[in-house]
Amino acid sequence: IHPGYGFLAENSRFVDICNQNNLIFIGPPTEAISLAGNKSKAIEVMKKNKIPVIPGSSGNVNRIKTALKLSRRLGYPVIIKASFGGGGKGMRICNNKKDIKTHFLLAKSESESSFGNGEVYIEKY
Repeated sequence: IHPGYGFLAENSRFVDICNQNNLIFIGPPTEAISLAGNKSKAIEVMKKNKIPVIPGSSGNVNRIKTALKLSRRLGYPVIIKASFGGGGKGMRICNNKKDIKTHFLLAKSESESSFGNGEVYIEKY
């Protein structure tokens, strides 16, 4: 099965179903798709392999207090991003402390409703 691009091409569960039913999936293995789908983990793998990444959080950020501390260290502007998903959903640009307080929970909520996972990370913008 060649999934094309988009939804099925990025779904590790679909690859597992193909494998369980002795269907050949034309694309990357489940592990690679899972890693690429979790952006915060993918960034950690890149760091371990000395691949340059945009400065940001090490893993997911779960609390506003942590987001504020990290944003102050990185310097504004920063962007809050969904760890799972894409297409601009769960992303918020923050230019100051007030923006973090306003947008952090909104980004987590949009990420949860769009992708079934509310985890977010922060990068310098």
